[in-house]
Amino acid sequence: PRRIRKCIGGKGASAIRKFIADGGGYVGVCAGAVLATQKAPTLDLLPFVRCIDDNIWWASGIEGDVILKRPPKSHCSPIDKNLSLAFVPNKRGTIHAYHNGPLLRIKNGKNKSNKHSNDTKPIALFYGDVNPWKPDKSVTKQPQRGQMDGTIATVSGTYKNGRVVITSIHPEFLDDNTLLETMCLYASQISLSTIL
Repeated sequence: PRRIRKCIGGKGASAIRKFIADGGGYVGVCAGAVLATQKAPTLDLLPFVRCIDDNIWWASGIEGDVILKRPPKSHCSPIDKNLSLAFVPNKRGTIHAYHNGPLLRIKNGKNKSNKHSNDTKPIALFYGDVNPWKPDKSVTKQPQRGQMDGTIATVSGTYKNGRVVITSIHPEFLDDNTLLETMCLYASQISLSTIL
């Protein structure tokens, strides 16, 4: 993410923020998800979202399948329900491709620096660990088995007048592009209920 942010530069980051603030959308996958969180250098689109030990998970080299499950109903707004259903269409969970993406956490409260209200919602949670569990043995800090279980894999929120959705998984690796299309439609504020 640091190299991506450096390539974007100050003017590029300002243009992206302005586009979203004016009602545009942002879809972040893996490193793109990290870019949307609050950690320098990022775009800081979702100031209440943090990555959990992102340097450890990023360097881990872990890739494989993960199961996602829906968050408790109380955490998902009606607008976000269809997005959550696209990630996890059944109650048993759904298998997705994982390639050392971030584990996400939503911080409670109000952000004092920009007075942004916290409308950030979990869309999908990790259920269990990556399968197969094969972290890169050459890295000094290893991710802990069991740490993924119950953490957030996908988050939605707003940045001023725009909508943001970020995910740790790789929906572009699915045979069917429906999930990635749904993320894009959601971010562009097109009603998913009329399409799904």
